[in-house]
Amino acid sequence: METKNNDQALKNKHPKLSQHLFWDIDTDQLDWEKNAGFLIGRTLDYGLKSDWKAIMEFYGKEKVKEELVQLRTLNATSISYACILFDLQPQDFRCYRLIQSNPNYWNS
Repeated sequence: METKNNDQALKNKHPKLSQHLFWDIDTDQLDWEKNAGFLIGRTLDYGLKSDWKAIMEFYGKEKVKEELVQLRTLNATSISYACILFDLQPQDFRCYRLIQSNPNYWNS
């Protein structure tokens, strides 16, 4: 019973992010720990500066960095920003390596 109350308390403590980030999902069903990568990636790709600040405060810099490098998709602008912010190279990102191994011949 106490675990259920703790889970509910954690769920209620998450930051309030812009609604446009979650046009396709029910935010009440999100698990902020289990879906950390999704939330961080979506915020970096589509969020406002205030959203990004809230995510950084909620998860912490190390957790955000760990999640970002493992994501399968991020746009090029987000990768560049994360490289500067976390002192990384594009090759450190899983999504960048996947893009390089699957070139898009139609837009070349």
